[in-house]
Amino acid sequence: MDKKILGVLGGMGPAASARFYAMLTEFTKAEREQEHMELLLLSVPSTPDRTEHILGRGESSPLPAMQKAIFRLAASGAQVIAVPCNTAEYFLCTLRKSSPVPILSIVRESAMLAAKRGVRKLGILATEGALRAGIYQCALTPLGMDFALPCAETQAEISELIYSRIKKSLPAENGVLEKAKSELRVLGCDAAVLGCTELSLVKTEDESFFIDSLAVLAAASVRACGYPLSEVGKAFT
Repeated sequence: MDKKILGVLGGMGPAASARFYAMLTEFTKAEREQEHMELLLLSVPSTPDRTEHILGRGESSPLPAMQKAIFRLAASGAQVIAVPCNTAEYFLCTLRKSSPVPILSIVRESAMLAAKRGVRKLGILATEGALRAGIYQCALTPLGMDFALPCAETQAEISELIYSRIKKSLPAENGVLEKAKSELRVLGCDAAVLGCTELSLVKTEDESFFIDSLAVLAAASVRACGYPLSEVGKAFT
C-alpha cells in the first residue's frame, strides 16, 4: 500500500490535538525517524465552539472554518484527513461532500472497536453537544449495541471538567470519570467511550473499561495512510 500524507485539522481543542500528534508517533512502527508518517498539521482554535452552536446558544456555525481548513490541508498535499474532535462529527456529512480527500470518522472507528471487543452496552461520555446531536447513538444502533448516558448531575460535572479545566489548561483529576464509570456499570454498561478528545487527557484508573476515541482515531490514521502499527497502536484497532 502506498504511503499517504495525513492532514490533521486540530485546535478543537489544542491540548487534545497535541496529544493526538504524540499518539501518531507512538502508534507507528518505525526503526528510524525516516519511517515515521508524513503529515500536515493545521491548528485552528478560533473555530467556533461546536457544542454552543448545536445547543443554539448563539455561537456561529463552525462549518465554514472547518471547510476552509480542510481545503487548505488538501491544497497543501494531504491525502487523508483526521479531525480529533468528536463533536465535530455532527458536521462530518457536509464536510465530506465538499472535501476533495477522505475524512476519517472518529465516532465510527470508536463504535467499530467497541463492537469488535464484544461490548453489548456502551456508556457515552461526551460534550452536551455531542449527546444532543446523537452522533454516538446513531453509530451504535446499526451495530446492534445498546448505550447509556450519565445522569444530568454527572454530565454537568463532565462538561465542567472539559470546559473549565482541560480547555483552560488546568490540572484535571479523574474523580469525575471514576464516578461516571460506577454509574454506568450500574446501568449495565460493560465499557464507556471517552467521546470527547479532552477526556483522553485524563488519566483513568481502569483503562480496560474506557475506550479512548483519540487513540482509536490515531490508530485508524496510521493504518489509513499505509503505515505499520506499533504494538501499542494495535491495541486500538
